[in-house]
Amino acid sequence: AILNPLNILGVLVLTVVIVYFCVLIFVFDSYSLREAVSKFQATREIQLEYDKLFRRRNELQYHYDWAKANGERDSMKDLVPQIQKLDKELDILERKLKDAQ
Repeated sequence: AILNPLNILGVLVLTVVIVYFCVLIFVFDSYSLREAVSKFQATREIQLEYDKLFRRRNELQYHYDWAKANGERDSMKDLVPQIQKLDKELDILERKLKDAQ
């Protein structure tokens, strides 16, 4: 009676449902798949934007360091506000990313 195919199927379905909801709850902190996907996409978009700005900031930092090494004070002065602006934007994105998670 325990090895009845319907019992096995029932246990299998119940296991899949429990695992499904556990993943949604523990990974996405939600019971809804739609909400979990939406949250994942929003977080991914923020992360992609953050990565893009971070790469840009690293490029500017490289140019700043080069200008500093070569005594190019005017170039250094031009780059500082750009780096500071990117730092502020990165801080905002970090907060958004933290709030989204």
